Amino acid sequence: MEKIDLKEYVPCTRELSDSQLKALDALRFEGKWPVLDIKPEPSKGNNFYRLRPGSIVGALDLDGLSLSIEPKVTIQRLLYLAAYAAGDVELRDESFPFKQVKDVTLADAWAWMLGAAAADA
Repeated sequence: MEKIDLKEYVPCTRELSDSQLKALDALRFEGKWPVLDIKPEPSKGNNFYRLRPGSIVGALDLDGLSLSIEPKVTIQRLLYLAAYAAGDVELRDESFPFKQVKDVTLADAWAWMLGAAAADA
């Protein structure tokens, strides 16, 4: 399976087979929100395309292609913003000695949050 790693709003040029292009073309829009902008790059060759993700992040596997769109902010910040938007954040004037963790995935962050919620229940 071929893997394509993208970052929110950051374009990249990739060679795609016809079947991969067809599968990615189905992702162009989720409702009215652009997921992925795909444009040919004829200067690079016949099967090269410029891929530019929109504001939707996540990962999926389709047609022999593993696509991941990483947020432009850290996973921790993304989860904070999502919780804040949902009204689930209470701001306090306290500090906490968080450990600096590198390469935290969304799955890791969700597992930690669910574990903390289960401990509080």
